[in-house]
Amino acid sequence: MLPGTVPDGIAVTADAEEIFVSCYRPDRIYRIFPDGGYEIAVEDPQGVLLNQPTSLAFAGEDLDQLVIANLGGWHVSIAPAGNAGAAAAYPTLP
Repeated sequence: MLPGTVPDGIAVTADAEEIFVSCYRPDRIYRIFPDGGYEIAVEDPQGVLLNQPTSLAFAGEDLDQLVIANLGGWHVSIAPAGNAGAAAAYPTLP
């Protein structure tokens, strides 16, 4: 579906309507829609702020910020998601 890419991480919106996919190569985050369409949500052709992105998570008071781990740059980037994300689910022990 995303030819010429190396997908790594995913994050789902709160309404489960969209999926964000981080691509280790090229340095890009895609937004995937329910109909199978997609768009580039975040891109950094120079690999400065987005450098080999791996894991994604939603953060912020309204869960509307994407937190992106960058393996190549050894840093974390934050970008507006444009949509609220699903909260992280933490397992509980019996």
